[in-house]
Amino acid sequence: MKRASTSSAPQGLARLPNEFLDIIFSHLDTPELHALSLTCKNATAVANDLMYMGYANHSYGPDGTLTVGKHLNPFLRALCKRPDLAGKVKSVVIMGWVKNLCFAN
Repeated sequence: MKRASTSSAPQGLARLPNEFLDIIFSHLDTPELHALSLTCKNATAVANDLMYMGYANHSYGPDGTLTVGKHLNPFLRALCKRPDLAGKVKSVVIMGWVKNLCFAN
């Protein structure tokens, strides 16, 4: 029976420089980034940078069709709970809002 290593050397993702993680993680979508952010400190830092770099309430399918419907509330809630993440936001794109929601009586 093999014993687990007790050395303090980093294992797995923690061994890779953040520059490599940036390249790898840039090919992943938000749920995958979130899952990886739970694995180690290096992955958390890189995944959070990518997940909170920007927000868009829409996406384009493989055939180029536009889908609008991603909710803004979870994104804003996360920023309120974690102000450190708010500093990472570089862009916010919101499509499909209805204008003139307020009417004078």
